[in-house]
Amino acid sequence: MESWRIALVGSGRMAHNLSEGFIQNGHVVSHLIARPSKKGKALSQHLDAQWVSFENLQQNGLQQVDVVVLAVSDDVIEETSSLFSDEVQGRIPIVHTSASTHMESLRLFQHFGVFYPFQTMTIGRNITWNEVPILIEANDKDLESRLMQLATTISAKAQIMSHTQRKALHLAGVFVNNFTNHLVNLAQDYLEEQAIDPSLTHALIQETMLKVLDIGPKQAQTGPAIRGDEKTIAAHLAELQDKEKLAKIYKQLSESIRDHNK
Repeated sequence: MESWRIALVGSGRMAHNLSEGFIQNGHVVSHLIARPSKKGKALSQHLDAQWVSFENLQQNGLQQVDVVVLAVSDDVIEETSSLFSDEVQGRIPIVHTSASTHMESLRLFQHFGVFYPFQTMTIGRNITWNEVPILIEANDKDLESRLMQLATTISAKAQIMSHTQRKALHLAGVFVNNFTNHLVNLAQDYLEEQAIDPSLTHALIQETMLKVLDIGPKQAQTGPAIRGDEKTIAAHLAELQDKEKLAKIYKQLSESIRDHNK
């Protein structure tokens, strides 16, 4: 397996997690490029990487670097790519890790693309990288092939995906991850108000997710809405009569379940 030398830009959740994925699979994060901060310097020390500030980027030739990986917020991707020297822009390929940003935002570089891990990221949590889909796109076939080689050293689920498809997948991810997590948060807050231990929901949460993956969400759907149990729905809404926002969410989701399963 070829070992890549990577210049990683950023010090947030994506940078922390992706750097671990690279290192665990035999690659080297040789440079950590970030704004001056304790977090950035701590990450560079953890990675044993040369720390480079944005202010010094023009003077750093990034020698022996195979790829620059931008793990920064979507709204600063294009601006950050402009900070590199013309020599680096012409010699080293660059990728960003965003789902929704077009790869053309990196067009100042001669070779550019996308290296997007489809997974929620939290600093301090270990990720099983072999199971994480990594979506690849590039402005030329040679770089596309090279990025696929890199991705397959990390994950068994690497594939090429267009910008349009990547945006659709990201949108689906908001439903699957962000909205689901928010609903659990609302439910557990409600239980705490009722002096009930929220951990009582843990077995249910786990079985729900396992069942969804095992038999699919349509077959796994249960509850009063899909049964047409209007009496139970009315009783639940009565319990929520002083909680307008929760009642609204309950009504909308119940209607969505009914409509989706007609």
